[in-house]
Amino acid sequence: MTTTNTCLECDRKFATTAAAEKAWRNGCPRCGGSDIDLYEPKPTQSRLDATVNALRDLMNRLDRQRKTLQALKPKEGTEGAALLRHLNQK
Repeated sequence: MTTTNTCLECDRKFATTAAAEKAWRNGCPRCGGSDIDLYEPKPTQSRLDATVNALRDLMNRLDRQRKTLQALKPKEGTEGAALLRHLNQK
């Protein structure tokens, strides 16, 4: 199995992504081939971004619950009415 930044024709491994990209554009220096497996890093998500996304998901879920309770029209004095009042406070 080949690793990333590798010529798939002669199995030459490139030390850097820049060298592999150059070989992809100009051909492998060893064999002249252009079938290069380039390393493409996956985007990372910071801890702050993950927290913000989790809070956004939670707020969306609470908003859906509030809309569902509004549609049910709970009677005053019930637990549903108290929950709806709590969800409507911002």
